Amino acid sequence: MICLNIITIVKDDYFAISRTIKSVKNASQPEDMTLRHLICTGNSDENLINHILSISSDLVEIVSKDDSGIYNAMNKGLANVESGWVMFLNGGDTLNSIDSLEIIFNCIKKTNCVFLQLQTATGTKISPQKKYSRLQHYLGRSMHAHPSFLFKYDPHKIIPFDENLKILGDFKFILQNTKKSKIDFKPHVVSVFEGGGISSTNLETLVREANAVRIQLCPNIFLLPFVRLWNLKVRFFSHL
Repeated sequence: MICLNIITIVKDDYFAISRTIKSVKNASQPEDMTLRHLICTGNSDENLINHILSISSDLVEIVSKDDSGIYNAMNKGLANVESGWVMFLNGGDTLNSIDSLEIIFNCIKKTNCVFLQLQTATGTKISPQKKYSRLQHYLGRSMHAHPSFLFKYDPHKIIPFDENLKILGDFKFILQNTKKSKIDFKPHVVSVFEGGGISSTNLETLVREANAVRIQLCPNIFLLPFVRLWNLKVRFFSHL
């Protein structure tokens, strides 16, 4: 039996959470899959919780605890995972089709890895286009898509999200947790990313956090001068 925990972070957005819940609820669930949909509402008002309960299925579990931000909320979601695989499908993100859970189930069955990268649609763009490259990811040239990045959760091995970051906590999360692990890539579109979040509107913070993470997680001390030069290049072009 494969257990899939879908974690959704939402804050007072009725339309976004409705899309996400309906996409999970309408998806065809494999017989050998146990599905839990954990929805972290933070300090949203009680009307949102009532709305979620009115449209959700028995699979939904609400985690109603105050949080200090996106990554604190994601960590609270992880703290409620008992076992199995984890997928983040945040408010507004959706499963791509009614077959998405079937595709995810079959990919999990065939992999020997702890980390699994599938594909996400954003408008007309599919991400990622090709097999994950740690170096390309590190340089910011081939970013992952969080609604199609799955991992087998072990609280003793998985490093939680850095709650001091505002935008790139997931960027750091993947670099830290996949340092000694292979990511299995399967070219199947399983989700749709809403986009339009803080990462697309606050470029200055994004660049600052990316540079700090790259320096902190630089794979070799001898590469640090090159990383600093790369960061200067990124910072310069981001202001053009």
